[in-house]
Amino acid sequence: MTGQRMELWYNEDEVERVLLPETGRLMQAPGKGSPWREDSWIEGDSVSIYLSNESVDSVRIMKGAKAMYYPIEGRRARYRTTTRR
Repeated sequence: MTGQRMELWYNEDEVERVLLPETGRLMQAPGKGSPWREDSWIEGDSVSIYLSNESVDSVRIMKGAKAMYYPIEGRRARYRTTTRR
C-alpha cells in the first residue's frame, strides 16, 4: 500500500478502513510457485480499502482508476463457469 497520505479507522480489535486520499496504490505480490512474476495492483486518485475479519472486504477507487490483475493459483475453479450442451 502506498500513497501521499494514509488514514486508518479502527474498532476495538482491528483496522476497519484504510483511506489513501492522494494517489493511492494497493499491490499484491504473486504467491510462491506462481507462474506470474509481476505484482497485481490497483491505483487511483483516492483509494478506500474496507476490511472485515482482518481481510479485504471491498475496495473503492475514485478518479483515475487503473489496475493489473493476475489470478491467484488454485482459485481458478471457483470462478469457472460451465456450459450445458
